Amino acid sequence: MELEKRNTLILSVAQGLSITTTSINMINTGLVGALLATNPSYSTIPLSLQFLTIALTLIPVSLLMGKFGRRSMFLLGSLAAFIGCLIIAFSIIDKSFYLFILGSIFLGFSQANQQFYRYAAADNVSNNQKSKAISLVLAGGIPKAIGDFDSSIQLIETGLFDKADFKRIHFAGHPEGNKDIDPDGTFNNVNRALKWKQDY
Repeated sequence: MELEKRNTLILSVAQGLSITTTSINMINTGLVGALLATNPSYSTIPLSLQFLTIALTLIPVSLLMGKFGRRSMFLLGSLAAFIGCLIIAFSIIDKSFYLFILGSIFLGFSQANQQFYRYAAADNVSNNQKSKAISLVLAGGIPKAIGDFDSSIQLIETGLFDKADFKRIHFAGHPEGNKDIDPDGTFNNVNRALKWKQDY
């Protein structure tokens, strides 16, 4: 029982870090892409290929987990993230857009592996605890923002997107009623943010 709790806790933390880094990654990939691309319209190619890599490798990753086990694939995914980050860091120093794309593809493969944390949680607990374990892992996150910004509105207000000559910006947000943004369970903060973004 203690091992089940420990594994669920580890996977919850991993899921929380995965969600956090993915959110940061989506913003940074677009911004760095805009700085490195020879044409601003190419700036989202790295992010697009990242998501394409996730879509194309989800089923192969699932099949490989069935053959080699989840642990092996999670380690391979972590290694891909490490290599991808090294390539991306070098691409920024070297100002190489093509290397940046390559690093982004590695990150996409890593993120495909991260989609299976919830199933790993279910595998490690008894039948009557499976739904609870999955819920705990999916709820993984951080209680407050880390750093100078805690909303996409604050990022827009910096003017960085205007400087990078972005023509259109799409916003992702919390689902209505999410207690992270509206602790009282209402839609007040969500509606206020939505109005600001639509006006922008």
